[in-house]
Amino acid sequence: MLFYIFRKNRWIQIIVLVVISDVIFICSHDIQWMMVFAAIPMLFYNGKKGKGMKNFFYIFYPVHIILLYILSTLI
Repeated sequence: MLFYIFRKNRWIQIIVLVVISDVIFICSHDIQWMMVFAAIPMLFYNGKKGKGMKNFFYIFYPVHIILLYILSTLI
């Protein structure tokens, strides 16, 4: 909801993300603090739709799941 409220100001969105991830880390010491790295692609987003790669992901997703399954059975 805060990202929607501050949709016009990207820097406030980044600050909100960092503060929330810090609070989560302080309260739980969980790995969720790594969500702070989502700020990097947020900074580079220019508000325009990127290339349509829908067909690539229709192939990539099942293939990578199968590869992860095979890898897990080998380990």
